[in-house]
Amino acid sequence: MRVMMTLLFCFLVPPTVGAQTPPAQWPPEGLTPMGAEYEASPDGRIPAWTGGLEQAPVDPVEGYQDPWPEDQPLYEVSADNLESHSEFLTPAQLAMLARRPQHFRLPVYPTRRSAGFAPEVEAAVANNFGRARLAGPDALREAHTGPAFPVPENGLQAIWNHKTRYRGGGLARYANIAVGNVLPAFLDQGHEGDSHYGIGRVREEAVYPYSNGAGLQTNRMRLELRKVLSGTASNGTLMLIHQSIDPSEDAGGIWVYSPGERRIRRMPVIGHDNATLTEGLSLRDQQAMFSGPVGAHEWTLLGKREIYAPYNAYRLESKRLTPADIMGRYTLNPEHLRYERRRVWVVEARPRKGSAHPLGRRTFYLDEDSWHIVLVDVYDRDDRLIQLQEAHVFHAPDARVTLPTVQVLYDLRRRPYVVHGLDNNEPVLRFDIPIRAAGLSPTVLRQLGRR
Repeated sequence: MRVMMTLLFCFLVPPTVGAQTPPAQWPPEGLTPMGAEYEASPDGRIPAWTGGLEQAPVDPVEGYQDPWPEDQPLYEVSADNLESHSEFLTPAQLAMLARRPQHFRLPVYPTRRSAGFAPEVEAAVANNFGRARLAGPDALREAHTGPAFPVPENGLQAIWNHKTRYRGGGLARYANIAVGNVLPAFLDQGHEGDSHYGIGRVREEAVYPYSNGAGLQTNRMRLELRKVLSGTASNGTLMLIHQSIDPSEDAGGIWVYSPGERRIRRMPVIGHDNATLTEGLSLRDQQAMFSGPVGAHEWTLLGKREIYAPYNAYRLESKRLTPADIMGRYTLNPEHLRYERRRVWVVEARPRKGSAHPLGRRTFYLDEDSWHIVLVDVYDRDDRLIQLQEAHVFHAPDARVTLPTVQVLYDLRRRPYVVHGLDNNEPVLRFDIPIRAAGLSPTVLRQLGRR
């Protein structure tokens, strides 16, 4: 699907920051331009940052190639040896190892600090430092392009760094949804006669005004259009998301076009507890690891620690694999996974008193180099551990963007698991398609629905 448009801003272009000059105090000694620790860990297992991955082979058909094909696992963490690795495991990882001992394993590779960003992005982050502020939990002021608070003082600022992480100008990709170990009636059966998973095909096009420098003029963090192509009862449905930077000025919204109703309905703004296409297995604010409003929670910054995190997932992104290669019956196939020892910020969220959110506290682990959430421990309202979320991220050096190839949610109570972004049998994601803001408007939504 090609979206046609006419409005103000523009192509997927690198951000521009004019003649702004980074303040002399940024970055402080020992920190990278994104606020990560520059030096290696004391034991050397996490290396020093050297600027990130500058290039990686990209095939127009097969996509991103593994820049370190010779890397082999240093060891594998399993239920048999989890005690000796518990220092680097989160509570939900420990629970998964104990409850899925035959299936959930963590092959741990050498740590490669691949995240690196363009000078324009680094300069913008420097200008955010000391200037960005929150006018309310969900209202950001005086920041654009990259993490707003590269040296966070509290949990609220840290989670805003995930919300404002650099995403590039925009992209076009397939954001397919798969459910493992169950075949819901609304999902297509797995390929090659494999019936333990189902796939719903979803096409996604997005523009990120905040990242491309137009956010201050448009008050938009992201504009996103999703179309359900096949595999579900919602085939043909279009969803348009406008996420605001400061909702006190303009709250944005969600618009849905249903082919059955042939009309557009406006939904509540980026809901916390709306279910997704996965029949309640995941919530809308769990997409992108966390994408809901922050004001419904109390946020606590617990500091930093080292964990085994999914990272540099080039093998998992490979177009040489099929969904059947990746979707194990109870977990992703560990043969294609890569974990590394990473430094992360740890942030805890608890629903505010009176909140109707169905989930309880959540512990978020944010990669220090990219500010992307890589793991989440999820508890219910009775403080029982119920889910593990993972983002298997990789760095696209051509766009200087760190993004997930897939995101997975494991339910510790039930066997089904949910995967977002399973696109191995689809065309490669694109950063260079001319998507513009006017094509991501409610007016165009109706036109597209009637085609």
